[in-house]
Amino acid sequence: MWPPASQAGVTDNNHACLMAHADELFAVLVPHVGNIKGGVGFALLSRLVNIARHGDATRRTDDDTIRFAVTTFFAIAFLQSTVDKVVDRQGNLEYLTGHFASSPLRDLAQPMFWAITVLEAIPGVLCGLGALRLLVGCGPGLALWGLLFSLIALLCLFFGQRLAKDYGGAMVITSYYAVAVLA
Repeated sequence: MWPPASQAGVTDNNHACLMAHADELFAVLVPHVGNIKGGVGFALLSRLVNIARHGDATRRTDDDTIRFAVTTFFAIAFLQSTVDKVVDRQGNLEYLTGHFASSPLRDLAQPMFWAITVLEAIPGVLCGLGALRLLVGCGPGLALWGLLFSLIALLCLFFGQRLAKDYGGAMVITSYYAVAVLA
C-alpha cells in the first residue's frame, strides 16, 4: 500500500501516487548507486523525483526538453533532405522516376519531386527555428507548428512509399511518424 499524500510530502492528491512511487524507487535505488554504470539510471530517477516534488513547472521543462530533441531531429532530417534535393536535383529526380516506375504515380515524378522538396523544406525550417526558440526559452509555438508540418510531410511520404510498394521504406517512415506523434 502506497503511503497517503500527507506522508509522501505532497498536498495535492493528484500527485500523491507519483510521489509515493518516486520516493520508494529512490529509497530502493540509493543503496545500489555503485552498481549503476555512469549514473544514467540514477539521473533519470532524480528527474522523476523532481517531477513528483515540483509538479507542473518541472513537467513543462521536461516536455520542452523532449520537444527540443525531437524538433532538432526533424530539423536536421528535413533540412538535409531538402538541401540534398536542391544540390543533386538530377540524381534525386532519376531515383524518384525509377522508384515510381510501376506505380500509378509514374507520370508525376517531376511534379512530385518539387512538391516533396517544398513539403520537406517547410517543416525543416519551422523545426529549426522552433528548436532555436525552445533553446532560448521563447516557448514551443513554432516547434509545434514544425512538428505538425512534419506529420503532414511524413504522411505524404508514407502514401508514396505504399503506392510504390516499397514496404520497407514505408516502415522506416512509420518509425519517424511515431517519434513525431509522441512529441
